[in-house]
Amino acid sequence: MIFMQKLTRRTYTETFGAEAVTLAQSSNEGVAAVARSLGMDVTTLRTWLHRAQQPSSDSETLTPSEKKELAQLRREVSVLKMEREILKNHPEASELLNQKLLTCYQRFCPEGATIC
Repeated sequence: MIFMQKLTRRTYTETFGAEAVTLAQSSNEGVAAVARSLGMDVTTLRTWLHRAQQPSSDSETLTPSEKKELAQLRREVSVLKMEREILKNHPEASELLNQKLLTCYQRFCPEGATIC
């Protein structure tokens, strides 16, 4: 009878990960040697090194007001895309769009409404 041993996943603190990355970047040894000396898997250290080389995302550099504006703009874009798809699939879409444009022009610029 073979008994399966339950594997546990090792967890590391962020400070340990940051120090391990710094050590691997500054060391003259290879990544595998540094990982062995720290008692960790080589793949984990390579993943951390890869993440450290990636540029930070825009969301980390945006102010809270910019994040709020970005979220609002993304919502508006999704609504506009849905409206466009509805109009594209509607058989009389061009007529509806022209009527909508004419009413907008008449409201804001009565003399220019006949330009369309």
